[in-house]
Amino acid sequence: MVVAGCAIGLGNVWRFPYITGESGGAIFVLFYLFFLVALGVPILMVELSIGRAAECSPVKAFTKLAPGHKHWKLLGLVTLFGLYVLMSYYSVITGWILYYVGHIVQGDFTNLQQSQISEKFQGLMNSPSDQFWCTFATLFIACLICYKGIQRGIEKFTKPAMAGLFVLLIVLIAKAFSLEKANVGLEFFLSPNLENLEKVGLPTAIYNAMNQAFFTLSIGIGTVLAIAAYSKSGHSLLKEAAIICSLDTVVAIAAGLIIFPACFNYGITPDQGPYLIFITLLNMFNQMDNGIIWGSMFFFFLFIAALLTMIAVIESIIANCCDLFDWSRQKSSAINLVLMTVLSVPIVLSSNILAFIHPLGKGSDLLSLADFFVSNNMLPIGSLLMVIFCTSRYGWGWDKCTEEINKGNGVKIGKSKILFYYFKYVLPVMILTIWTIGYYQMFFK
Repeated sequence: MVVAGCAIGLGNVWRFPYITGESGGAIFVLFYLFFLVALGVPILMVELSIGRAAECSPVKAFTKLAPGHKHWKLLGLVTLFGLYVLMSYYSVITGWILYYVGHIVQGDFTNLQQSQISEKFQGLMNSPSDQFWCTFATLFIACLICYKGIQRGIEKFTKPAMAGLFVLLIVLIAKAFSLEKANVGLEFFLSPNLENLEKVGLPTAIYNAMNQAFFTLSIGIGTVLAIAAYSKSGHSLLKEAAIICSLDTVVAIAAGLIIFPACFNYGITPDQGPYLIFITLLNMFNQMDNGIIWGSMFFFFLFIAALLTMIAVIESIIANCCDLFDWSRQKSSAINLVLMTVLSVPIVLSSNILAFIHPLGKGSDLLSLADFFVSNNMLPIGSLLMVIFCTSRYGWGWDKCTEEINKGNGVKIGKSKILFYYFKYVLPVMILTIWTIGYYQMFFK
């Protein structure tokens, strides 16, 4: 449940809808589902197996399982660096949501037109102080929960939060379906259209689908590994991976069923990028009866969903630092609260004081650079190296990996040569091919 909580976050409710809107709609969704099954589930099993077998943080897990190959420690250190980069901007976006929760409760968005809602969001982007304090608040809450430990803090928070999120999503889907032009949005989201695909291009749609599969499951960066280190061997990891992917997919599809009917009902194009949810949903809530109540609840539970991922990532960071520096959990929590707050400052400033910096070309900022580093590089390359670690005789080895995957009750994977070749050759080739296409699309086309 904790790993599912890590997977169910902004990747589902914030990133999935806008990436879908930018990538052609329903055909992108089909590619996304394919990569969840073809890449997501296998790599999730691999990372879960490493964590459960090692029973320690990523910085020590690889050398513990392959003691004769000390160079694998570098992978643990690289994933730790990636986690810090991820939190530098993920905490800022979660802070935006917290800001919205407070202002919706106060009625500041009531009866506003679309242009006024956009102005409100731009006002937040232009305010370093508002962004900073909201970011610090999210980091403080997440670190406090991690400070209390896995069972008394993380698990105790995760289970009721996820249950509440699912209930609210069902209610909002029902409301979105009642909108006058809901069928147009549903057609864009659920009915494949080659014209939409032609606008973005097949390579772009495929590449975005792969990245989304990695981003939404948080695989390849050590978070799943760190949480799995606390788990027991009661269930097979194929079963666990399938449940996690299923819960993650249900939330992502549910978010699309809410947002796309709202987009087309209120004349908002679905390719507005990362800010889609902050404009579209507020338009919908302004038109609803008791919209202030539903808007407050939705953004509150969106905040909870984002916080679940933050907690899992921060737990991994805390565990890494405890193993690296022999710190106590309390000391690691306090030091990392300060460090992550400092790292978030450039991202906070990227939409105002540092807005003149365009590291990836016109229209980009430091936030998009950090997201590019994590989503387009750390997640796929980290996943690739974990797969190699589990299939190579210079790493942990395939036999030991499959033995760990098959421990416990549930469906088990076989030890056929075909399956081994799929993990050892097909998965790496798929990752590297699509990763290369992505770089071509980003820098050369």
